[in-house]
Amino acid sequence: MKTVKFSELFPNASAPARVPSERIFINENLTTIRRRLVKKATDKKNDGLLLGVWTIDGNVFVKTWPDGNPVRFIWEGHLKRLEFIQELNNCLIDKAQAASLVLGGDWNCTLSKKDKKGEVPWKPSQFRNMLLITMETFDLLHIQRTRHPHLNIYTYASKTLNVKTSRD
Repeated sequence: MKTVKFSELFPNASAPARVPSERIFINENLTTIRRRLVKKATDKKNDGLLLGVWTIDGNVFVKTWPDGNPVRFIWEGHLKRLEFIQELNNCLIDKAQAASLVLGGDWNCTLSKKDKKGEVPWKPSQFRNMLLITMETFDLLHIQRTRHPHLNIYTYASKTLNVKTSRD
């Protein structure tokens, strides 16, 4: 598609229609919810929180990190989580000179397959990936997993759902 020219697709078009640009832009016909998500993501990009926003086949993708992979966003909660991670990163940058730093929180995500047992098979979430990037960037570690790498301690269990997770 990059090598297709306007004049090749529309040979009978008038010269003024062809002169402004040889480039073709195709806008997707997005649902109202997706359009709203693109708008909010674009606003975040304009605020400098995202590097890029685009859609492919109705899916919304954003680029959050220069070396990172694009992240697919499905609902507005993803943007709120992204905003939280970026605020956390900014806070950590401000504290980067501290000799030692303890960061605790209820992250509501499992960091690895080892942290989940039962129910639907584990798979990495976007929030988990962003959290791991933050941990790697600022040289943070999961202290319980570091000290006890082979011990399974679950912080949530449901007999009804037959699931156990460590949601740190």
